[in-house]
Amino acid sequence: MCDNPANLRVFQISDKQRRGQSLTRFFRVVLDGLYRRGLVLGAFRSDTLMGVCGVARPGFCQPTTIEKLCIVPVVACGNPLGTTVRMLKWAADWARRDPPNLHWHVGPVVVDPVFQSQGVGGAMLAAFCASIDQYAAHAYLETDKCRNVRFYQRFGFEVTAQAEVLGVTNWFMSRAPRQLL
Repeated sequence: MCDNPANLRVFQISDKQRRGQSLTRFFRVVLDGLYRRGLVLGAFRSDTLMGVCGVARPGFCQPTTIEKLCIVPVVACGNPLGTTVRMLKWAADWARRDPPNLHWHVGPVVVDPVFQSQGVGGAMLAAFCASIDQYAAHAYLETDKCRNVRFYQRFGFEVTAQAEVLGVTNWFMSRAPRQLL
């Protein structure tokens, strides 16, 4: 997540280590909220966490007011001036595009760079998709990386919109449930 275009634009910290620390603080709060509103899948090898897939359950896509209030000090403290405003604009732009129909909201999906291209993200997404297909449920996500679009398409997600958010191209993707045989 350290090099995602949206994170670079929002946090505007040139030092990768410092940016990583800020993102770790930010995503701890985000994942805690997702855990309360949905689920957080983890991919492990022995005791090593290789990847995480956060998902909000239908009807609980957007953070609660309390979650938003908890995120503000995490983003405001130790980050460049304007980070909070950029983050709120980014979140509002994404929330505005959230589909009105009930759906599972996927994201973040993150794999440690050491374990990327080894099927970790695919395994997490395949498990999630198999689960929601049993309930004929829809899914939705946003991404700011072109290569992620192709990745998600392998699991049945289709681009429903594309827009610039804070000057960064974002793709909004939806997945209809697949018929079980």
